[in-house]
Amino acid sequence: MRHPKTYRLIFYSAVAFLVTQCVEPYAPPEIKGNSNFLVVDGFLNATDGTVNVKLSRSIPLADPGVSPAETNASITLEDSEGDNQELAEQGQGTYALSGVTIDFTRKYRLNIVTASNEQYVSEFVEVRITPPIDTLGWEPTDQGVKVYISAHDNTNSTRYYQWDYTETYEYNAVYFSPYTYKDGVVTARGAGEYFYTCWKDVPSPHILITSTRQLAEDIVNEFPVTLIPKGSQKLFQRYSILVKQRDITEEAYEFYEQLKNTTEELGGLFDPQPGQVTGNISSVDHPNEVVLGFFNASTVHEKRFFIKRSDLPTHLAIQQTEGDCFLQYIDVGAVGAFPAATHDLVEGVYVNLTLVGYHYSLKACTDCRLQGGTIEQPDFW
Repeated sequence: MRHPKTYRLIFYSAVAFLVTQCVEPYAPPEIKGNSNFLVVDGFLNATDGTVNVKLSRSIPLADPGVSPAETNASITLEDSEGDNQELAEQGQGTYALSGVTIDFTRKYRLNIVTASNEQYVSEFVEVRITPPIDTLGWEPTDQGVKVYISAHDNTNSTRYYQWDYTETYEYNAVYFSPYTYKDGVVTARGAGEYFYTCWKDVPSPHILITSTRQLAEDIVNEFPVTLIPKGSQKLFQRYSILVKQRDITEEAYEFYEQLKNTTEELGGLFDPQPGQVTGNISSVDHPNEVVLGFFNASTVHEKRFFIKRSDLPTHLAIQQTEGDCFLQYIDVGAVGAFPAATHDLVEGVYVNLTLVGYHYSLKACTDCRLQGGTIEQPDFW
């Protein structure tokens, strides 16, 4: 399943209006109409026997909020022989099922009943067999590190490929803080109180698809996965990327291609969509109702690699700088006024082996967690 994505909705008329560059503001009637459409992002992973579904509601362009999750729904996985298994709600509009025994001779679909008793179904989809990843590699460029992937299918039966990835990188705070301050007392930090080194996961922000239908052979050669920019914090210590590959149908490919074109042209996957990208989900009760999203089923192949800073050429092996972080000084006698809510002590200052004060800095410069990471090292690290 792709990582959860926020869907927003506007209509082509709005885009056409902007292109004409009219000077008088005008709100097209479509924008004023209903835009509270169900959004379904579902995937059956036939390799590990899991199903993951994300339900949300679309919102109009003018709404600055986040697409609301569709909660308290009932979702079942149904196969073409009529067998059903129910997904469990995980919170925030996510639903999951594990331990599914896949029968590759059957097709599968989702059956969704919302809390308001509205019923939706996906089309029955076959379980696609994904070819292995041949190569997941990287190469240095003047702009940064280029990550690429290669694959092929000797049977020429794949033709449509989709990938997503998760980047994980290790990074440090600007300063190491060995002390903690509480109730007027400075003490050494204990186990579990050091926040200097963190690890952060970053999901792929873009739709990654390609087709080999115009080629004589079903070969993907060094498809660009991502570019890690020169000077990125991701490369300061150690970096890893896990890429997952899936075989998708032509219908799914066309859906994702349209979704990619209508979202990323506006700057990113989380931006509003100029148009209706419907997919293979429909309403049982109201056949003309717009429903956004897609349900896929396939096996999955994945690969991971690591890059250390020492692996990089000199022009990319950039070290972290202090940036906007700086050290301030406080005397030992004034430590009772130390602003512990916003700052951390960094080092003791000594004169003739006598402690006379401390250097300190903002917590944002000493606590790596404030940059979105965790101090828990990943199992694969």
